[in-house]
Amino acid sequence: MNKFSRVSKWAAGITVYCAVLAMVLFSGEAGAARLGKLSNAMGFGSVIPAGVTNAIAISSSYGMSMANANGSCQIGVGSNATANSIQYRTWQILDGNGSIPIERLGGYFTYVRLDEDFTELVGYVANNLQTNAAGEFLGQLVFSEHADTSPWLLTVVDGGTDEDESIVMDDDAPNGWLKATTTDAALDCLNAQLNGESFRLLAGKKLWFKSSFLVEDVSMNDVAVGLTVAETDLLDSPPADGFWFEMNHDGNLDFHVEQDSTNYTFDTGVDMGDITNVSVVVIWDGVDTLSVTVNSVLISNVVASSDDICIPTDEALSPIWAVQTTNASTAYIMIDYIGIVAERQTPFGTVY
Repeated sequence: MNKFSRVSKWAAGITVYCAVLAMVLFSGEAGAARLGKLSNAMGFGSVIPAGVTNAIAISSSYGMSMANANGSCQIGVGSNATANSIQYRTWQILDGNGSIPIERLGGYFTYVRLDEDFTELVGYVANNLQTNAAGEFLGQLVFSEHADTSPWLLTVVDGGTDEDESIVMDDDAPNGWLKATTTDAALDCLNAQLNGESFRLLAGKKLWFKSSFLVEDVSMNDVAVGLTVAETDLLDSPPADGFWFEMNHDGNLDFHVEQDSTNYTFDTGVDMGDITNVSVVVIWDGVDTLSVTVNSVLISNVVASSDDICIPTDEALSPIWAVQTTNASTAYIMIDYIGIVAERQTPFGTVY
């Protein structure tokens, strides 16, 4: 064995010894304390003590913490995350206006959500037919007039029984737009609601509702979009529980909130225009308030009271939209998206 081989083995041995020594010195609580005396250091300890500068500690409780001087501005992953920290189970990324979480990270699903962006085949044919005249199968329908056979339950009012209503993906519409058109008799209507009731305004759990939509003619069309209990005629027979935006052939966009048939309504002050979309957001704070925003402007904080304002906290809800013509011509609604995000109840606990 030449001297270079001996030196190489000696150096390797020293390296292993130092590594083992470092793990001994910086493991456990004592290691954390020693780490507190260092700067630009890395160690295996359960916490990062005060006084540490630019340190990383790998926690014994399956976590990792990173801190700058004095342990501030920490990013904690695991059970040892402290104040001013972002914890693994509660990470969230907010959308552009800082209102709606658009991502969830962590071992548990922090949010339950609906992202209906209408970028895929919509799927609906009049009279719920699933085959064409040649008997060819048309595929799974997204909208159906029979409950629980498709994602969305569609209720059709067709005074002329001509079955000319349609729900399609609009052509030349970036971002994906659903276009739903009624038939041409006065008060013909389309009402669609997602099957099941998957969302609820729970105490201590926030909820975000967001949508963007437009209507063909504000002087002759009625339109509504919101989150309610099961309802097949939102425009003419308001549900007992829920909240929704509504425009009744006058351009005025109103907001409704109702619990057990106690209704509170106000004009948002926003006037809709023909074929001009409005973007709406409703945020439940998990306590007693619905914050209503239209076109990125906060319109009102609707606070529950013992008198005339009741928040529907005792019923599960589902997204809903409706469009109706008020004269002998067709009407259509176009919807860019409907999004709902709700903080999930305890992962392994009771749903409600």
